[in-house]
Order: sequence, then C-alpha cells, then structure tokens
Amino acid sequence: MLNLVFYTDNTLKAEPYTTPEIIANNTGNNLDNVNRLIRNKKSSLERFGVLEFEIRKPLKTLKVAFQILPFKSLAF
Repeated sequence: MLNLVFYTDNTLKAEPYTTPEIIANNTGNNLDNVNRLIRNKKSSLERFGVLEFEIRKPLKTLKVAFQILPFKSLAF
C-alpha cells in the first residue's frame, strides 16, 4: 500500500494532506510531471479539497509545490 496521505498531527482534529513530493516519491514519477498533472487537473482535484500552493526555492532551481487540503465544511 502506498503512503500518499498523511495527517497534520495525532489529534482528532488532524487533517489529511499530501504533497507533490510525496506523490512523486511513492509512485516513481518525476516531480515536474506530478506538478504539471496537478496544474492540468486542478478543477478535478478540487472536489477532494482545497489546492493550496506555494512557490519555494530549493537549493538549485525554483519549483512550484501544491498541497491538497481537505474541505473544511459544506453548507447546503
């Protein structure tokens, strides 16, 4: 089983999350390809939660990282 989803902490209020790095490392895919797929499938992925992203500068190149966050609550 792949470990793709983690929790923010060990409390009952912990929220599940994943990152492109986690997906790439556990599926054997290239990080750039995972980020591209996330950008291309953004509207489909948003049904699972909020897509949060940040731009961070790793040691050698500039990368865009996404994180899929859960829905807080829906009011109908």
